[in-house]
Amino acid sequence: MKRIVIAGFSVLVLSLSAVAAKAQTDSTPVQVRQLTPAQLVDFAYRGQIDGIPGFQRFVRARYQADELVQQAAEAGAIAPETVEDGQYINAVRSQLRGFRPHRFND
Repeated sequence: MKRIVIAGFSVLVLSLSAVAAKAQTDSTPVQVRQLTPAQLVDFAYRGQIDGIPGFQRFVRARYQADELVQQAAEAGAIAPETVEDGQYINAVRSQLRGFRPHRFND
């Protein structure tokens, strides 16, 4: 009888510690990197942001700055509140205007 009580108590303690560990990991904030506008355009061109096609498909898609910022925020490449940052969007727009794909055979 004593063994059953000890075994039951052990199972209870282990299950409570597993629940506590799960609760602790659920509350850990997700790290979101904050790319500069130049990095955002470069990463998007190289296909390193989920949902944005890379290389020539990126060039042909002719992304607008607000579309690119929105997609990057959804992919976690930039903070979600950046979508409302007019200065950031204007800087991305400027980067897109001056964007020239890398050429390795020049």
